[in-house]
Amino acid sequence: MVGSLPGQPAILLPSAFDALRLLVRPSVNERIAVFLDFDGTLTPIVARPEDALLAPDVRGIVERLAQLADVAIVSGRELDDLIGRIGLEGVTYVGSHGLEMQGRSGTRATSGNALAHVDDVEAATRLLEERVAAFPGVRIEVKRLSVATHFRLAPQ
Repeated sequence: MVGSLPGQPAILLPSAFDALRLLVRPSVNERIAVFLDFDGTLTPIVARPEDALLAPDVRGIVERLAQLADVAIVSGRELDDLIGRIGLEGVTYVGSHGLEMQGRSGTRATSGNALAHVDDVEAATRLLEERVAAFPGVRIEVKRLSVATHFRLAPQ
């Protein structure tokens, strides 16, 4: 990984894989858990969420990691969107900021009574859309269990 601050030279960051071997204890029948975010961690932050793509080499790294640890990919994205963008078996997917999940076996669950509030989310979405309509470049991302406001395309 390479990281840098604006106006400063790029630096080589340490790889988490180098430290992973220190956490895995082969003499004990235990696995560690690794939780990864999708946007901004597995993929770069992009101006439009629908443009986020998982690079093949990153997919391969997550796949290898899942052989060493229990991997959960957590996101504010809806579960089906998240799964469709990654498409790996053997990992846990957590969508909608934890409101929906699919385990490694493919079993799905929705948290508590989240589905009882779909109408509330739709009402909040309509109100939000009305309030931000006057701001160019601000986009509302409609989801079933939540709503997001994106402003990366808005002028300063």
